[in-house]
Amino acid sequence: MFYDLSAENRITAVSSTWDAVAIENGGFNCVAKKVIGRNILDFVSGFQTQTYVNALLFSARTSGKPVSNTYRCDTDTAPRLVYMTVAPRGDGHLRVTHRDIPIAVPPEVPLFQGHILRAQCGQCYALRLDDDWVGAGVGHDMFMAPNSAGLCPKCRALAANAISANVRYGKTRVLRQNTAQ
Repeated sequence: MFYDLSAENRITAVSSTWDAVAIENGGFNCVAKKVIGRNILDFVSGFQTQTYVNALLFSARTSGKPVSNTYRCDTDTAPRLVYMTVAPRGDGHLRVTHRDIPIAVPPEVPLFQGHILRAQCGQCYALRLDDDWVGAGVGHDMFMAPNSAGLCPKCRALAANAISANVRYGKTRVLRQNTAQ
């Protein structure tokens, strides 16, 4: 599945399977006619996760090379691991593809009584309990801390490595993001 982005991060086209996948996953408000023309960051929750995605987009644009990374995107009933590639198409336009990666169902994480849930990674759904990051379980974990998405150290390092692999020194082109609708 893919979507194309303009230089201003607006969705300009989606793959032919887009609507079927959206409806299958309960995303009736995410069918093509409702997403085309909107900024991709409208669909990304949390400041840190938006910054993460924006950095991947910026890296592909400034380097002229594709950048890839994996992220978690669980449904209500099953864990999903997705491989994302952001590929430049010229003039600041991008094609972003997403491919599901089969994963084994991890064991359920027990309830963490007596701990303070401080954050949840917006990429892998790990939980920050007190001062430690703990791998998350299936289903319920994505709802435990819906307004505290951040990035765990592992996902932050993966993103930094993916971006730094694309860095070209001396190239200073900066694209401004237009988030107005």
